[in-house]
Amino acid sequence: MTDGPSPRERILTVFEQADEVAEAPGSCGCPFVSAATELKDRDHPAVQVARAQKIALTDYFAAALRDAGVRDADQLALQLTLIFDGASAYAVVRGGSTPATRHAVETLLDAHGM
Repeated sequence: MTDGPSPRERILTVFEQADEVAEAPGSCGCPFVSAATELKDRDHPAVQVARAQKIALTDYFAAALRDAGVRDADQLALQLTLIFDGASAYAVVRGGSTPATRHAVETLLDAHGM
């Protein structure tokens, strides 16, 4: 038996925390995506930091997926990152969060036996 949250719980927690941020007054979505899209210069130091953060998020998802024994963990991790970024964009454009994000993540995880 292991201590701590399961790989599925670790992934869902990321999205739960993103929902909390999205629901906070004055939320502007993911600051890393905002910086990268605003600057539009892939070589700008802030964009490089944003890229590194997104890579770290994808790596975090991939590690949890590997811990769960998921095949194609890298591909699924990238899909989860894309959902995360889409949810951040939704928070900026529409304001707040949507249950559709969690549903999409759970559907993907279920499809991979998590």
